[in-house]
Amino acid sequence: MMVRVDVHAIRREQILCAAERLLAQKGWSRTTFADICKEAGISNGVLTYHFKDKDEILLAVLQKVSCEFQDKQYPVLEEESQSLQSKLAQFVNDNLLADEKQREFCLLSLHLLSLATQKPEIGQWMSQIHTESFQQTQVSVEQACVQGQIEVRDPAAVAAVLIMLLSGISVTTAVYDFPVPAEKLIDEVMTMIRRYLKMDDGEKHT
Repeated sequence: MMVRVDVHAIRREQILCAAERLLAQKGWSRTTFADICKEAGISNGVLTYHFKDKDEILLAVLQKVSCEFQDKQYPVLEEESQSLQSKLAQFVNDNLLADEKQREFCLLSLHLLSLATQKPEIGQWMSQIHTESFQQTQVSVEQACVQGQIEVRDPAAVAAVLIMLLSGISVTTAVYDFPVPAEKLIDEVMTMIRRYLKMDDGEKHT
């Protein structure tokens, strides 16, 4: 028996991937229906069959990006067997050794932030993502304190500082290049984090 191909789902994903790339590269205000059709390799009729306007496409892109973010970040934060240092090292590595897909994601996030003040639904979505990320990070910090991986501190304050630091790294590396090898930058960032948190590589302090 032949497996039935869901052409509708394939076309929809094709359109959203094209819109996501264009949003990261050009911004939403400069992206037109014609741009999306060209990038996705489809006709205007196919595009309007799936989405009635740009706002509907944008909201669908938001949902897609949200799922991708959660699928990538949350399993790392929720892994109880992994030390806080290992989790942070993975985030730092992912950003400083970022591939083109990761850079596009960071640029996309910047464009979405710029739209948040104009479109309440985007602002609410970004706020929800931030809140969930903060809560997950705070839980990881609390566990690290209990397990003696780091000096006992205010978990909420530490989580906020770590998110600001990692967000800054994500944005900066997506926009600028530095005349320093990524491996060297990773070592420097992790040294700073270890000193800030007074880490002991997962071993308990005496």
